[in-house]
Amino acid sequence: MSKESGLDIVKSTYGVAPNFTDVTKQVKDMVKGGELSFTPSAQELGIMDPAPGVAKVFQVQYIVNGGKKQLLQVDDGSPVLISAPPLEKKEKYMCIARLNL
Repeated sequence: MSKESGLDIVKSTYGVAPNFTDVTKQVKDMVKGGELSFTPSAQELGIMDPAPGVAKVFQVQYIVNGGKKQLLQVDDGSPVLISAPPLEKKEKYMCIARLNL
């Protein structure tokens, strides 16, 4: 059996308008076993602070187990937890039988 992707990160940004930084790659790298769990900050994301001294916003667009795209937005320093363990996907097999009569 193979597994369907539990959590697919579509796009993620961090900052404050108009200074948002694309952090999609960093966030994708944080997903482990279908779970994203961290507290957003420039340091945690490994980027320069896009707006020093100003409260920032973290946004992530994601898909859980092949469903609809969803959006989560949290304030700087608020914990993020998205848990979507991969589902088992039944393998499809084709069986061809030939009868010799």
